[in-house]
Amino acid sequence: MCRTATGATCPTCPISPSCNTKAESFNASSGQSLNMAIRGNFRNGCNKTYFFSSESAKFEEAQSKCCSLGMRILSVESKDELNCISRVRKEKTDDYDFYWTSGRLSSDCSQSVAWCVTGRVADKDPLWKKTGSTNQYGDCVVLKLYGASTESNQLSGLDRMACDKRMSFICEPRAVKHALQDVARSKQGGCSQPVCPVITCKRGNYFDSIGRLNLPESLGSLQIIKGQMYAISKVKKTFKEAAEACCSIDMRLISIENKAKGNMLEDYLEINEQYWTSGSDLGCEGKFGWCSQGGVEFGDNIPWLYNEPNNGDGNENCVNIDIIAWDSVKFKLNDNNCDKKMKFICESKVMDINPRVTTLAPPVVPTIAHCTKGVCPVHDCNTKSDLEVSFDDMEFVNLTFGVPRKACGKTFYFSKNRTTFANAGRACECSMKLKPISIETDADIKCFTDVVRQEYRKKNATLWTSGSDEMCPGKYTWCNTDKLMAPGAKWRIGEPSKSNWMQACIAIHIGNNMDELNGLADYKCTRKFRFVCELINT
Repeated sequence: MCRTATGATCPTCPISPSCNTKAESFNASSGQSLNMAIRGNFRNGCNKTYFFSSESAKFEEAQSKCCSLGMRILSVESKDELNCISRVRKEKTDDYDFYWTSGRLSSDCSQSVAWCVTGRVADKDPLWKKTGSTNQYGDCVVLKLYGASTESNQLSGLDRMACDKRMSFICEPRAVKHALQDVARSKQGGCSQPVCPVITCKRGNYFDSIGRLNLPESLGSLQIIKGQMYAISKVKKTFKEAAEACCSIDMRLISIENKAKGNMLEDYLEINEQYWTSGSDLGCEGKFGWCSQGGVEFGDNIPWLYNEPNNGDGNENCVNIDIIAWDSVKFKLNDNNCDKKMKFICESKVMDINPRVTTLAPPVVPTIAHCTKGVCPVHDCNTKSDLEVSFDDMEFVNLTFGVPRKACGKTFYFSKNRTTFANAGRACECSMKLKPISIETDADIKCFTDVVRQEYRKKNATLWTSGSDEMCPGKYTWCNTDKLMAPGAKWRIGEPSKSNWMQACIAIHIGNNMDELNGLADYKCTRKFRFVCELINT
């Protein structure tokens, strides 16, 4: 039973039906319902995950079906939420439909709606359907949504309906109850955005004499993606510590403004791992904002995990990325305890969409005057190395190779070890009496991609080539043949790096069955990757 502010019982809510929750009732990867008795789809929006049914049911049946999914039937308590749900639905269809909500009316309280799942009573006028035909009878409340193809989107709104009619329905997560949020916000002074923690920013010793960032491998890796630099940590810190760590390298904790940005990052993150973002609702329960952007409110198209955010245990106020492998890798957001330690992602504060235009003066890079080619390492094969093996009898010491593979008029020897760029070249030239690979044409990369997939049979592989622009930035040279790289060379998206001149050695990345991820990339020459030696067949 719901009460007005004066204590009157108006209207009356029915007793909630019993149900068996089935947390496994949907495929989190595809968003499809797995409970064959409930047809519909999950959709993200308004900082929630909604279930839109594609079948009809009576009001009480709809309640039970939502409950069996571990959810509750929809409440629409503000104009903002009405508009947001309308936008989410438009992504699904441009047609019109009517949906059950948890709202109840009564003849004694004709101007009030009881939202039975949140225990609140509200004035119905702000959300009520203003134009078009409306029903005169019935105590249940439906949400009427019309697409842009109809004559007027103003037809959308709430209306009354007899509870025994069959309608579609929308389920929403059993997240923090609105009433509890209202209580929390009233104590917080009617807040509208999170109170972000004050961080102490001290510049770390990660920069060289001319100001270039040189992040140690033990701390994380740097990636240039669509003109912006990201630092992906290997160490774990609390939410506040992560923000301070990003500040120490002149970056900020990442904000995920839209789903596309999250999907773009998926391929660079570890599966079944968690990473802090700058998202939070600290000090303003339920009002999530990006702390790195001054508390800017989350957008509608935010991909939350199922039944999240839920403020578990009443202390989950910071937002992390979950990289979860179901049918495929999926990027989702989750609220978590801010004191939990996890990895994190930093992003540069300045976007450089056009590589030819930069907001910063390029650093002074030591080069050979009037250089025309990259400087390749010279290997003295008479000096022994712990990587070397006896090529004559193939008695391997610390270096091992797979079975030779023939393709494209060459024989390839794939290393089983990871080592630096210089040591990879030394191993090929001195131990194997061969050359490190060069990928000079589109035909080369296509053929080599097929060979790599046969050799490693794994999701992806990163391998040193003979390419380098050491001491002559931009003049990429194949050390194998002493030829300059052709202008049409196939680089990975976002490569080569324009902002980190220390990345002077070229590796090739082969992604399993994803050609858009294949291509060349420049790295620090001290990174350790597997490598390939080649022999040109005659």
